[in-house]
Amino acid sequence: MKIRRDVALTLVAAILVAAFVVLVLWLYRFRPTLGAPFLILGWMSLLATAYFLARAVRVSFARAPDDLAAVDERQRDELEREKKLLLKAIKEAEFDRELHKLDAAEADGIIGRYRARAIEILRALEPAQGKPGKDYGALIETELGKRLAAQRHVCAGCGKANDPDAAFCKGCGTKLASA
Repeated sequence: MKIRRDVALTLVAAILVAAFVVLVLWLYRFRPTLGAPFLILGWMSLLATAYFLARAVRVSFARAPDDLAAVDERQRDELEREKKLLLKAIKEAEFDRELHKLDAAEADGIIGRYRARAIEILRALEPAQGKPGKDYGALIETELGKRLAAQRHVCAGCGKANDPDAAFCKGCGTKLASA
C-alpha cells in the first residue's frame, strides 16, 4: 500500500511538471527564452518540496509495539543512555522543586513528561517475546535490599543516617544496634 502511494505521488508530480512545461511553452508562444528553464526548475523544486512534506506528514510518530520489540544493540545503547539522562533530569527537577527554584506545578509537569518518556523507553527496552531478558524482579529485589540495609544504619535516638560500617552515630554518638 505504501508503494502504491509513492508511485501515485510520483506519477502526479510527473504529470504536474509536464503540464507546467506545456503551460510555460504556451505562455512563451513556443519560443522559450532563458527564463523558461528557470521557471520550470522552480516549479519542480516546489513540487519536490510538497512531495517530501507529504511523505513527512505520513510518518507515524506513535511507536507501535512491534517496532519497539525490534531494537538492535546500537538503539538499545542509545535508549539506555537516554534513560539515564531522563532519570538524572527527574532528580534535578525534584531537587529544584525542593529548593523552591521551580513551582511545584511546573516541576510536576516537567517530571511527568520525563517519566512518560522514561516509561516509553523502558517498554522499548523490554525483551522481545520469546527472548530471554533481564529479570527486573530480581533487580528490584536487589536494589530494595540495598536500600533497606542502608536504612538500618539510622540512629534510633536522633534519626541521623549513618554510614553502613559505622559503629556509633554521627549525630549523638550512641552505639548503633546493627554494630
